[in-house]
Amino acid sequence: MQNTNIALSGKSAEYRPNAPKTQVMIWQIVRTLSEIDAEYYLQVSDIEGGATDADLKAHLMQKLRASHRARRQAYVHQLEELRQQR
Repeated sequence: MQNTNIALSGKSAEYRPNAPKTQVMIWQIVRTLSEIDAEYYLQVSDIEGGATDADLKAHLMQKLRASHRARRQAYVHQLEELRQQR
C-alpha cells in the first residue's frame, strides 16, 4: 500500500510524498540540537562553578558561546531549509 500524505495549505490540499522522510529528518536535527544545547548548559555550569576569576569566567563563557553558535549553525540552517520544503 502506497503512503499518500496530504497537507492542507490554505484552502487547497497539496500532495507531498516525501513528508514522512522530511519529518524524520527534522526530528533528527532537533534531537541533535537538543544534545548540543544540553552539552552547552553542562559546560556553562562547570565554568560558573569552577573558575573564580571573573575575567577568566567571562573569557571562557565568550569562547563557549562562540563555539556553541558555530556547532548549531549548520543544523539550524538545514532545519530552516527543511521547514521551507514543508
